[in-house]
Amino acid sequence: MEIKKLIDTVTGHGNFILYGPSGSGKTFSISTIPGKVLILSAEKGLRTLAEIMPNADVVEVDTIEDMREAHGVLSKAGSYDVVVIDSLSEIGEMALAEAKAATKDGRQAYMGMADTIGGLIKAYNELPCTVIFIGQEERVAAELIGQVDYLYAPAVPGKAFASRVPFKLDFVFCLRTKVDDEGTMKRAFQTGPNGDYLAKSRSQRLELMEAPNWEHIFNKLGQGVS
Repeated sequence: MEIKKLIDTVTGHGNFILYGPSGSGKTFSISTIPGKVLILSAEKGLRTLAEIMPNADVVEVDTIEDMREAHGVLSKAGSYDVVVIDSLSEIGEMALAEAKAATKDGRQAYMGMADTIGGLIKAYNELPCTVIFIGQEERVAAELIGQVDYLYAPAVPGKAFASRVPFKLDFVFCLRTKVDDEGTMKRAFQTGPNGDYLAKSRSQRLELMEAPNWEHIFNKLGQGVS
C-alpha cells in the first residue's frame, strides 16, 4: 500500500459542464480556452468560432459510435490539453434514438440512453486532460433534484437521469446573461448554487459569479492546463 499526499492525487483542472440557453455564448466561450483544444461537435453550431479560431481542431459527431471512436484515439494520443464536447444535450438525443431503435419499450430505451451517456461521461472524465461538456438549459422539477423550487439545470433526455448528471462532474457552471441599464449584454459563469440555477464547484477558489473566460477560470484554479 502506497500512502500519498492528497495534492499528489489531484491533476489537471477536473471536468466541467457549462450550460445555458441558446445564444447565451456557451460556444463562443470555447475561444477563451488556453492550450491545445479539440472540439467534438454534435451541434453543427460552430460558425460563431469560425472567424475567431479558424484553425481549431474539430471532430464532427453524428453518432454515438463517433464518440466512442474519438475516446479511443484520445486515450492513446494524449496530445490535447482540453477536450470540449458540444453538446451533451445533443449527444443525449443521439443515445436515446439509438436506444429506441433497439427496443419498443420506452422505459427500457431511457434506461439504455442513461447507461450509454453515463458510460461516456465516465470514460471522458478519465482522459488525461481537462474535459468541458457544453449543454442546453432546461427547467427541472424540484422533486428530481431535491430542491424546494424549480431549478434550471443542464438538459439531457430523461428527467431522472438529467438530475444526476451534475453530480458526475467536478464543476457545474451556468452561463448567466443580463442586460444592464445602458443596454449592454453582460455575461458571467455562475459557479455555485444561487436562486433558480443549479451550479456547483469543487474548489474554494472561485467566486459565485466569474468572468466567462476559461483561461481566467483555469488561472484561478491554480493548476496546469492539462
